[in-house]
Amino acid sequence: MIDVFFEGGKYRFHKTQNDKYWTGVSGGGHFFPGANCVAPRGIWQILQKKAVESGVSREVFITKEPEKKKAVTSVSKKKSKKPSISIF
Repeated sequence: MIDVFFEGGKYRFHKTQNDKYWTGVSGGGHFFPGANCVAPRGIWQILQKKAVESGVSREVFITKEPEKKKAVTSVSKKKSKKPSISIF
């Protein structure tokens, strides 16, 4: 876990497979959202910078790009030369 102190509040970084976010842990201050609440996105970059300055690797905050899927092309059927009647 990554904990950072900022303006009187303690914040913790969470990372899942699909998402990453900062939550308030304890303390107070102008930006503190409350315990276990997501911190305002406006301070996420500041919190990240403070974490990197304290020795956390920058790679922790980078999201891996998904693999590009190869496009599948479909072959359209050719229309027969015979006259046909379609009833809908």
